[in-house]
Order: sequence, then structure tokens, then C-alpha cells
Amino acid sequence: MKDKNRIFNVAIAGCGAISGSYLAAAPMFAKQYRIYCCCDTMPERAKQFAEKANCKALSWDEMLADPEVDLVINLTPHNFHAKLNLEAINAGKHVYSEKPLAGTLEEAKAILRVAAREHIDLFVNLHSDGCEHIIVSASLHYPVNIETCKAIRKVWLKVRGYDPETDYC
Repeated sequence: MKDKNRIFNVAIAGCGAISGSYLAAAPMFAKQYRIYCCCDTMPERAKQFAEKANCKALSWDEMLADPEVDLVINLTPHNFHAKLNLEAINAGKHVYSEKPLAGTLEEAKAILRVAAREHIDLFVNLHSDGCEHIIVSASLHYPVNIETCKAIRKVWLKVRGYDPETDYC
């Protein structure tokens, strides 16, 4: 994900409540990312999200097989994160996991090893109590920019109705 001159195609996995925040924030990142497709275990929910986002509703397998997908944003229930994050990495997709990365430390370590081996960028939203937002990159070739992390956190707060200047920790 090094090419700063192209718009990356994002796939939203999980079209439940939190996906609305990502859809609302999408215009702020339009020069870097676009919501290309989405999937959900409830196809009707994926179709509704796709209509709002002007993107394609696909199955999980179709999304992973689509060569146009650069980054999977995993918004699924936590108990699915380890399995889905690993599947996306193994499909060559960069992954942003809306906390947690995995259910156990062992699963997380395994995911980090595979991401590093495959040169996949892995971003994890680790905010806790609304005070910290850190993006972690598993691959050695992609440096983490803390200012970018802070900017994303401010957008996250604003979308949720908080004042980024006073509520940002």
C-alpha cells in the first residue's frame, strides 16, 4: 500500500451498526480510499449497505477472490476476527481489523507472522475507552506514521459526535 498516487479499493466485511461510521467517514478519505465492495453473512444487509455506499455487495469468498480489492476492513463480530483476518491475509489482502485482531495471543502472533511473511500491511484499531487509536503495521516495509493515526482518530471522534479537540486523549 505504498503507492500514494492511487486510490485503494476497500472491502467492508460486516455491514452491521459500526459500518455506518465507516461509510460516514469515507468522503474524508476519498483521495486515498474508496469503498469498492462489501459483504455480510446477511446478504440483504450487504445489499442495503452497498446501495448507500454505491459499491458491490459480494460474498466473503467473492470478495477475497476479487483482484481489485486492496484492503479488507473487518467489522465482523469479534469471535470471527482471527479466522477472517487470516483468510484475508492469505488471499493477499491488506487488513484493517476493528479491534481485536484475534481472540487469543497465540492467534494474534500467528496472524502477525503470516502478515509479515506475505508482506501484508495489517492495521489494528486498538482504541480503549475512546482514548487511544493506534495502527500497527505487521510488515517491515511499511512504516507507521503516528500523525496519520491521530488524524484517523480525530475523524472517528467527529463521526461519533465528539469534539476531537477536547475529547481526544
